[in-house]
Amino acid sequence: MAFEFFFVSPRPPDTVVVHDDDRTVWAYLRTPDGIVGDVWLFNLEAAPDAIAPERGRPPLNAARYCSPEAPPVIESQDDLELRWDYEEETLRSVEIVLEGRGLARLAPGARPG
Repeated sequence: MAFEFFFVSPRPPDTVVVHDDDRTVWAYLRTPDGIVGDVWLFNLEAAPDAIAPERGRPPLNAARYCSPEAPPVIESQDDLELRWDYEEETLRSVEIVLEGRGLARLAPGARPG
């Protein structure tokens, strides 16, 4: 089931959006400047041999980047924990944690795909 969860940092207005479109799950880091970082979390459909960008949709990541294990299950926003890392007033990174395990890290300017 598709979802979009919004997380507000302890120092607003920074936010993270975790977006599931029933094909793939991505996370986006937003500041007042807009989306400043993104990261692919996992595919929900079978991974293609190569990344095939689609207009208006995040791509499925290629099989070589995907685990052969079943994708994690996220049923509610409470399943995710976000760990915000600031140096003084500057956001350095946000770690996305699922079931006590780091799933991904977002940082301003980083777009690992």
